[in-house]
Amino acid sequence: MPVQVHISMQGARELQQTFQRLKPSKRRSIARRGITKAARLVAKTARREAPVRTRTLKRDIKHKVRTKGNFVFGVVGPIRGGPAWYAQIVHEGSKPRAHKGGKSVGRMKPNPFLKRAFDATKSQVSSILKRETAAGLEKEARKAAR
Repeated sequence: MPVQVHISMQGARELQQTFQRLKPSKRRSIARRGITKAARLVAKTARREAPVRTRTLKRDIKHKVRTKGNFVFGVVGPIRGGPAWYAQIVHEGSKPRAHKGGKSVGRMKPNPFLKRAFDATKSQVSSILKRETAAGLEKEARKAAR
């Protein structure tokens, strides 16, 4: 079910160069702040896009920010092993199913609510990341000037 999306900052070359000059811990801190805000927005939109039958799926959509080395990434979706264990089936659909007796139950059509949520917020995510990176760099520059 993971919808992998890679965003790279292009354009603002001066901003990128300044960002690369920072210590790795400061870069991760600035990136975490921006990714947290962006992931929160995508999670909120995914809750709106999620199909509602019992509201379990909608309630189970959360966001997390993880760090692996110098790589910072956000995860949005239902909690693994949580009450909405069926989220992948809803998102990806299912193959034709049948009971043990052979009676066909049909298939479930895909409802890619997470992909729709990201597609709807893609430009906002990009602007949040740029804005937070610029704000973090300004803050670090003020600290360095003291």
